Amino acid sequence: MAGAGAIIHDAAGRILLVQPSCRTDTWEISGGGLDVGESPPQAVRREVQEELGIDITPGRVPGVDWVPEQADGRPPRANYLFDGRLITRGNQTRIHLGPDELTAWQLTIE
Repeated sequence: MAGAGAIIHDAAGRILLVQPSCRTDTWEISGGGLDVGESPPQAVRREVQEELGIDITPGRVPGVDWVPEQADGRPPRANYLFDGRLITRGNQTRIHLGPDELTAWQLTIE
């Protein structure tokens, strides 16, 4: 299984994190699993559009995250982490959270 996420940042270097609606104990980068026949760049672009309502052009892949098989039976997963590029103040005002997926977003150093 594979997923793709976007490391979106502002001019101050803060990273855009989202809080999934399915849990309140964590913040994540925007992204998700690949659909059948979808490439990682296509998936990250679609996921950011669905979750945040903004269109990005994914940049290079600065890293890949490996998640081992989970105790609840979920299989191992490789997550491609894309440079989601700079988000301007103008684009920040255009963010509209996907109501079924996210409850909040924030820009943070941590």
